Amino acid sequence: TTSTNDSAIAQSLKRLAMIYRRINSDSAHFWSQRLIEFGTKKKMPYFVEMGHFTRANVYRFDNNFEKSVQSYKWALLESQKAKDIEGVSQAYGCLMKMQILRNTSPASVRDYFDMVVAYKDSMMKDQRIIPDAYSDFSQFLMSRGDYRIAMDYLQQGIRTYEAAKDDKRIL
Repeated sequence: TTSTNDSAIAQSLKRLAMIYRRINSDSAHFWSQRLIEFGTKKKMPYFVEMGHFTRANVYRFDNNFEKSVQSYKWALLESQKAKDIEGVSQAYGCLMKMQILRNTSPASVRDYFDMVVAYKDSMMKDQRIIPDAYSDFSQFLMSRGDYRIAMDYLQQGIRTYEAAKDDKRIL
């Protein structure tokens, strides 16, 4: 069917971008742009969202945090258009991580964390988004010397990983 073919094409474009991410950023950006264009042409916001997430990850890998944040914000907008709760939550989690990496205000980190966790009950149980947010937020708190509070968040993350049976992340 057309939808299956479209999905296979989109996944291939994403894979190409992610393969080139470590080899040649220009090529990775080329393929993520093709994914965005493909999703736009097919009027499928999920593919556009996927392209922006892919582009943001390439920028993040290159330590171009400003462009990565910009691309994550585009991914957030597309996730909202697609009514993709997991995508919205993932975008907030990625933006939180970028705030941590950029060493910005603790309040903005907390705001993004709260936005991620607000979707906790609406998400599929096997998603890594929520426990990853707990883990990232606990690392942020530890870096600030808030060890006791950080341990509480880390334990919440571990419990969420356990519920998802994600042994690798538990370790």
